[in-house]
Amino acid sequence: MTNKCNANTIISVFLSALLVLGICIYGKNYLKDISRPSDSHKLTDIENFSNYMEKFKKNYDSNEYFRRLKIYKNSTLEIIRLNKLENSLNVESAVYGHSKYSDWSEEEFAKVMLTKMMSSCKKSSRRSFSSYEELNIPKMMDWRQKGVVGPILDQKMCSGCWAISIVGVMETMLAIGLQKNGTMRPLTKLSIQELIDCSKRNDGCRGGKPSTALEYLKKSRLPIVTEEQYPLLLVDQTCKIRGRPNGVLVTDYTDLCNAQEEEMLRLLAKHGTLIAVVNAKLWQHYVGGVIHKGCLGAERYLNHVIQIVGYDLTASTPYYIVKNSWGEDFGDEGYVKIAIGHNVCGIADEISYLNV
Repeated sequence: MTNKCNANTIISVFLSALLVLGICIYGKNYLKDISRPSDSHKLTDIENFSNYMEKFKKNYDSNEYFRRLKIYKNSTLEIIRLNKLENSLNVESAVYGHSKYSDWSEEEFAKVMLTKMMSSCKKSSRRSFSSYEELNIPKMMDWRQKGVVGPILDQKMCSGCWAISIVGVMETMLAIGLQKNGTMRPLTKLSIQELIDCSKRNDGCRGGKPSTALEYLKKSRLPIVTEEQYPLLLVDQTCKIRGRPNGVLVTDYTDLCNAQEEEMLRLLAKHGTLIAVVNAKLWQHYVGGVIHKGCLGAERYLNHVIQIVGYDLTASTPYYIVKNSWGEDFGDEGYVKIAIGHNVCGIADEISYLNV
C-alpha cells in the first residue's frame, strides 16, 4: 500500500512539474508575441505606432492592436505617395502626415466621415480662370477676422457635415446682417441638431444634401432656433420642434452647378461664406498646406460638405479657406486650404449661398 501511495505521489509531482513548465513556456512565448515585432512588423513601426497612440489617446487590446498597426503602416505608404504627388509641382503645397484617422481603413473613414450623395449637377466644361487683377475684389477676405464665423466642430460618428455647414453659413449671414445694421454682438449659435432631426428628405447622421435641405428650409419656413434651445447631440432623433418658435429663417438661397471660380471669389468678397460639396476621400492624412492634387482623379465623386469662409490671393499659391467639421485637432487647426483656379477636390461643382 505504501509503495502504491509513493508511486502516486511521484506521478502527481511529476505531472505538476510538467504543468508548471508548460505554463512558464507558454507565458514566455505569449510575452514574446506581444512585446516583440514579428517579421512583418519592424521595431521602428511599433515604436512609431506607440507614439501615435499616445499622441491621439488611443488604446487597443492585443488583437485590435495588430490590425490597427497594419493599417497605420499602409497609411504611412499612402502619406509618402501623396507628399510626392503634391511636391512634384514645386510650389507651396499640401503636407500629409499621420492624422487621428491614420489607423482607420479607407472603408472605415469613408463610412463614418464622408457621406454618399447623388450629384444634382451635370458636369460641364469650364472656361479658364482669368487674371485675379480683373476681379476688382480685395486680395484677401477672411470672414473669421470679422467675428462672424463660429468655432470648429467635430461631427464625430455622425455624417452631419451638411447640417453643420448650412447652419454655419446661416450664423455668418445673420451676423453680417446685424453688423450692417450697426448691431455688434457675440455670434448667435444656431441649432445644428434641429436641422439634422427636422430636415425632411435628408438622412440625418447618415448624410444629406445641401440643396435638398435648403429647399425644405425655404418652403417650410422652418425657424432654426438657438443651440441653447435645441442642443447638439450628433445623433438621430425625432424632430422636437412644435408650432412656430422664434428662430432664424432662410429667406432665399441659390444653388450653383459647375460654378466659375471668379464668381465664387466675388460672392466670398461681397456676400458672405459659401456652402460647397467636395471630394474629401484623400483628406484622411491631411495635416496642413495647400491642396493641389490631393483629390486628383476623384473630383467627380462628391462626398463631403464644407463651409468656405474666405480666400487669400496674396499667397504664393492662392487658396480658399475651408472650414471643416472634423475637430480642431485635424488639418490646420480644423481648417483646410484648397488651391484656387482648377476646381481642386470638385470645390466648384456644387455651391450654395443664402440669405436669412
